[in-house]
Amino acid sequence: MRTLRRLRWLLADLTRVVRALARVRAEARRPDPPRVALARLEGGPWAERGRPNAYRVRVVNEHAAPRPVVLRLAGDADGAPPLETRGAHVIPAAAALDLVLLTDWRARFDLVAEAPSDDALAFLAPREATGRCRLSAVLEAEREAPAALTIAQPLVR
Repeated sequence: MRTLRRLRWLLADLTRVVRALARVRAEARRPDPPRVALARLEGGPWAERGRPNAYRVRVVNEHAAPRPVVLRLAGDADGAPPLETRGAHVIPAAAALDLVLLTDWRARFDLVAEAPSDDALAFLAPREATGRCRLSAVLEAEREAPAALTIAQPLVR
């Protein structure tokens, strides 16, 4: 009698497990298709007008083949004309491409291979903001929706 009761409980538990597995399978998400995306757009805690400011941009390709992309960077700062640059790049298969935008928020707005070295403790010096600046990155790849990232910073000097 005790064995039959335990067997009935075991069958009830197995039935619940099978139903739960069926529900999990029905509601499981399909994996996202591979894409090309902007993974990072970063700069310092503030921007200084007239001095080199470096911004790091990372583009990631999840595809199994290299993908051509167009990266457009646009910046605007209080009291300065809008700045813009664009570049065509080929991102290797299943890899990331790191780029650096160098700007003085006056006229220079260039993509370079590496950021110049800077004072690692400069962020400790008190600064008073005199305006704002904004940098936008737009990535365009064939057969994909454009991806965009924007950062805004206080502008000193």
